[in-house]
Amino acid sequence: MVKEYRTIQPDNERFSLSGRLTKRFQNGAEGYVAANFYRNETNTYGNPNQIALSAPPAVGVERYIGTALTLPVHLKDGSLNPQNPFAAQGHVARILASTYDIPTSNTLLNENYRIAAGLNGKFNDTWDYNLNFTAGRSTLDFTRRGSIYIQHLLDVIADGSYNFIDQTKNSQEVRDYLSPNNKQTSVSEIAQAEASVSRALWELPGGPLSIGVGASWRWESIDNPSANPFSGGPTEGWLGINSFYSKGDRSVTAGYFEIAAPVPEKVELNLPGRHDSYPT
Repeated sequence: MVKEYRTIQPDNERFSLSGRLTKRFQNGAEGYVAANFYRNETNTYGNPNQIALSAPPAVGVERYIGTALTLPVHLKDGSLNPQNPFAAQGHVARILASTYDIPTSNTLLNENYRIAAGLNGKFNDTWDYNLNFTAGRSTLDFTRRGSIYIQHLLDVIADGSYNFIDQTKNSQEVRDYLSPNNKQTSVSEIAQAEASVSRALWELPGGPLSIGVGASWRWESIDNPSANPFSGGPTEGWLGINSFYSKGDRSVTAGYFEIAAPVPEKVELNLPGRHDSYPT
């Protein structure tokens, strides 16, 4: 940390665990199963939010928030606004404030799970085969603290419950109301399988003519929901949090072959081919 708010290097904690089991069968085949787990937690700290200088987070919010945000002359119960130093003269007071009593911080918790399995061997004493499968899942929990919720900001301005003049007098309850935690969980997944066979056909002057063919399949998905969807309207969201989201999945298939022909000694001719099919 530098002074109260700046972070030179974030707090970071890592943990990983790996395991593998391999077995050789009586027919000469060999198989394996492997698993991995990775966990990474990062904590960062930032500056307090500046209310009037925060950019409008969505279309239509300009009329609710921005540099024109003001403290009214009267609170919603009709009493004179004690937070407005110009209330007695009948003037509103524009807000240019940092919520320094509400610290900002982020926690990112990333967990990755992976399992892989494979089998290779020979059949008919001529063909070599190789089978592989892998699956993985990654989750990211993103917790943001200290961001201002727009409708709650308008509420505390209207009822005077938040003390802009002396923020040390604010209760933790009103701070939590003005700045509820924002939590977002993103998930990505992948599964893939591959099978290939190869064999030597006949002898050439430089060695055996070999051929190999194979196929693969891969499925990918992502679900990264918006951390700030404004689903309840233009004021039902947080200042300064991006509304971006992404969601989708796809399957990719491929087939390939390769022919190796060492026609003269020390010279090999190679003919490969591959076709991939993407749905996008």
